Amino acid sequence: MIYLARNRFLEQATGMVLIALLAACQPTPKNDKNAELDELEFYTWKYSGNRGPDNWALIHKEYHACADGQYQSPINIKDSYSGAHEINFDYSSSHEVIENTGNMVELKYDSGSVVNFDGTDYQLIKFHFHTPSEHHIFGEKYPLEVHLVHRSIDTTYLVIGVFFEKGAENKFLSKFIVDAPQEVEEKRYNKDININQLFPSLRNYFYYQGSFTTPPCTEGVRWVMMENPVKASALQIRVLELLDSENSRPLQEIHDRIVEHVINKSGD
Repeated sequence: MIYLARNRFLEQATGMVLIALLAACQPTPKNDKNAELDELEFYTWKYSGNRGPDNWALIHKEYHACADGQYQSPINIKDSYSGAHEINFDYSSSHEVIENTGNMVELKYDSGSVVNFDGTDYQLIKFHFHTPSEHHIFGEKYPLEVHLVHRSIDTTYLVIGVFFEKGAENKFLSKFIVDAPQEVEEKRYNKDININQLFPSLRNYFYYQGSFTTPPCTEGVRWVMMENPVKASALQIRVLELLDSENSRPLQEIHDRIVEHVINKSGD
């Protein structure tokens, strides 16, 4: 009975967020003052219009890699070769700090959670969502993708991506999805989240060298894309779609890069 009551509460709470988001998404007319404020946000990038992906490199000189980089992300993963890499996860729980950046829903993560990849430690610093997925697998995309951004002591980056497909309610998402701000702001809550609950049970993955998928599109990022998706309910996906809008960068050319398929024998 407690389980059923909890499910009803989550459905009602998520439904209320969805109703509020639908109301907030109604178009409002822009006045001249808003237009002037838009001009003042000189370095602001978006996912559509004249500040969209095709024009990111024109917004700021530091965004040049968005146009002329040769190792950009995301990509369509279709051809891969057997690879051998060592990955070990050592994640702890974190306080919930959730932000609506205006482009995506993002959660900051407490220090102390580490992934060791090929002998280098990368600390998890944040994770965020893209709807629909940015990476494709054999030309197919998923409705949702999460990126776990890790940084090493020498400021190199490793990003782990996980796909979501429609199915049962995702217990990890249910921990915080109703807390996501509808406006651009950051909120802190006196409760914990644990990223260990996110991953698929089978952690085979694709590995390649790429970039950030957002400006400044910095290259040299190590990408680990989980092969198997996890599930999320249609309602959970819809809430994130309304919060994020469509925030996926178009696919980038793979050029001469090699994608490796790695069987994670450790089971971590």
